[in-house]
Amino acid sequence: MNATVTGLGAWCDYVPENDPRVLRFQVEEFAVLSDGRRLTLTADRGWSSSLAGSPTTDDAWSYLTLAEVTETVLVVVGPDEGDEAAGAHPWVLFAQRLRAQDVDTTPEALRDLPYEVVLSERLQARISGT
Repeated sequence: MNATVTGLGAWCDYVPENDPRVLRFQVEEFAVLSDGRRLTLTADRGWSSSLAGSPTTDDAWSYLTLAEVTETVLVVVGPDEGDEAAGAHPWVLFAQRLRAQDVDTTPEALRDLPYEVVLSERLQARISGT
């Protein structure tokens, strides 16, 4: 039996930095298969930000919430500015990458699947711990 795609999502983690004023994040998009596998679709996304300074703290983590990270992940994986005609995700590319891994699907089928944002346990702990 061939596995089918049951969901899509984005996984996010932080990249450790020596400077507490700098935040850097990596994002990977994935497909969840009916047999439990998770296949990576993109691994070249992410963002960084820096804190110019504050009267109370120079730790950028103290200003960050899980909701803000989740919202930014969705922006990062969305269409480039001015490219809304392409849709929220590169469905054709996703379908091609899945077919290359022997998962039969179409861009239309992928478009209708649930999409979740998953923050790494390490990232959740870092934000919750501040």
